[in-house]
Amino acid sequence: MKGPRLALIISAIIHGFMLLIFVNVHIQQEYRKASTSVSVDLSAQLPDQKFLIKRKMLEPVKREPVQKTEIDRPVKTVELTTSARIMRNPSDRNTPSLKPSMLPTDLSAPIGDTRLGDLSGKFKAREMQNPLRERRSQLVEFVDRMKGKRDIIYCLDISASMGAPGSNKLNLARSYLIESLLALTEKDSFNIVVFSKDIKIYNLSGTIQATKENIGNAINFLNQFTSQSVKSNTKTDLLSPILSALNMKPNIVVAVTDGLPTAGVIQPERILQSISDTNNLINAKIFAIGMEMDEEQPEAWLLKEIAKRNGGEFQLL
Repeated sequence: MKGPRLALIISAIIHGFMLLIFVNVHIQQEYRKASTSVSVDLSAQLPDQKFLIKRKMLEPVKREPVQKTEIDRPVKTVELTTSARIMRNPSDRNTPSLKPSMLPTDLSAPIGDTRLGDLSGKFKAREMQNPLRERRSQLVEFVDRMKGKRDIIYCLDISASMGAPGSNKLNLARSYLIESLLALTEKDSFNIVVFSKDIKIYNLSGTIQATKENIGNAINFLNQFTSQSVKSNTKTDLLSPILSALNMKPNIVVAVTDGLPTAGVIQPERILQSISDTNNLINAKIFAIGMEMDEEQPEAWLLKEIAKRNGGEFQLL
């Protein structure tokens, strides 16, 4: 009895074990079938890529508000820190110069309210004046240094060389003398002597008061001499106009020419001696101007000596 029962039990156990194996294998097969039969349509869940790109391009760009800084704000005023002024330099009539000590010493202020050092005067930039407008010629400065009443005789060379083609000597000289005329006051007096081989005196009675009317008439007189009108004046007598001017007993004589004399007395030493002898008692100061000449040329030396020996100044234009 025991043998058959034992065999039956062992057989039942083996069948049970085989059943478990079979069930497990069946479950794994069903799982594999289920896995391979499932498909996911990802394209149905994602939007069109072109649409996404187009939509992204059409989206407005958000900009952050910009806050102005001190640098973005306009500068309304400028505060200077120096009392710089133009230094008069006879050798440079066009360019003002500043001493190094006049330059600003402190440039460390904010740009919004620019401060250049420790200055005391504020001004708007558009209210600045051009210092060159106040620049005066060496002749005007020379005349201004003469105290009291000024009696001036202007001697202008109107020889053909002054109006030669391609030259601006006559126009420049005329403008230079007109500038001096306009700087005179009614306390002053003047006269004009033009010369080439001969001389012509503007007012035969002597010097006249520097009124606006008289100055205007004198300017009209000077303007009649042009390159065309002087082309026949082939000679230059320098001594005669200067002596004629001195005989009117002025305190200033202005002589303008562009070369050595070719008429009258032409020897430099005789010219210098004659002028000195005539001016000995009159004591007029002679301002000599050389037009378009080199300082080393003989004519420049002569004019320089005339000015030097008679208390005046020499200038090249």
